[in-house]
Amino acid sequence: MVRCNKSKVISSNKGFTLVELIVVLVILALLAGILAPALLGYIDNGNRERERNNAKAILNAVQNKLTALYDQGMMPDQTTELSRGYNWRDDWSADVFYNAGVDVRPYICGFFTGNISDSYGTGNYADAGLSGLKKGYIVYAMVYVETKGSDPVIFYAGDWDKTTLSDVIQNGAISLPDNVATGPVYISDMYTLRDCTGDEAHKGDNHAAYQELHDVYNVVP
Repeated sequence: MVRCNKSKVISSNKGFTLVELIVVLVILALLAGILAPALLGYIDNGNRERERNNAKAILNAVQNKLTALYDQGMMPDQTTELSRGYNWRDDWSADVFYNAGVDVRPYICGFFTGNISDSYGTGNYADAGLSGLKKGYIVYAMVYVETKGSDPVIFYAGDWDKTTLSDVIQNGAISLPDNVATGPVYISDMYTLRDCTGDEAHKGDNHAAYQELHDVYNVVP
């Protein structure tokens, strides 16, 4: 006959003590402090890359539009149909955004083309010649601000790493690398795309947009 010893079974499972919980919370807080900056930096870099890609797409669309206008014999001068007060016509801006394939309308998007004259001011088309005329259809620089307060994305002579144009634009001329142009090229002014998300002043007054790029963003002279 086997006798069963019915002894009381004592469970060995225990909950966390207060000290152990505090240690776990401290570890989690430390990990959050270490990982959060890296995660935020990753998000910022992703946003920056997206803005740069949008700016590149718009720049390509602007240059393509200028090439088409050149082919049609349209003159890139503030006194012609190309712009109205240095703001591109609404339909041309709409074409640019459509062809760029971007879903956003930037806060400010201004670009600089060459002036066909060899001095600051409106060029003389009759005397410019073909080489001079072509300058007016080439985008040498662009400033793109996607949302108010965001860091500007700057294009300059094939370079997307510039942080300002103040060092290359002086006295109405833009200094360019030798592989782009020999000596400085005079610029007409900054053209701005219409239908951006800036205030109404920016939509109807190119100079207000330029002034903000100078006063607030410090990227143009």
